[in-house]
Amino acid sequence: MRVSILIVVSAVVILVIALVLLTIFGTLIGNVYTVTGAQSQCAQIGRSTCSATGNLPANWAVPSLRVSEGGQTVVRSCAYLMRSTCGENLGQQTCFTCQYTTP
Repeated sequence: MRVSILIVVSAVVILVIALVLLTIFGTLIGNVYTVTGAQSQCAQIGRSTCSATGNLPANWAVPSLRVSEGGQTVVRSCAYLMRSTCGENLGQQTCFTCQYTTP
């Protein structure tokens, strides 16, 4: 009886540890976009945020998208990815310079 309880408790502990590790490391693994896919994602985010608030998202210039470039995975911001559409000056991009409609 004690042996079977010990086996059950051990199995539960191992499962809980596995779930905790998967939760921790699962959040670190995000989507890796192509450049075109990331630009499309940024355009969608920019249009919807500009439409709702009249401004680009607060994290527009914060590197947060994992992008595959030249065989490497790099982290880029929407401001960087959208510079051909929104302007080269990353700190001066607005809904107007990105040509997104505002309310």
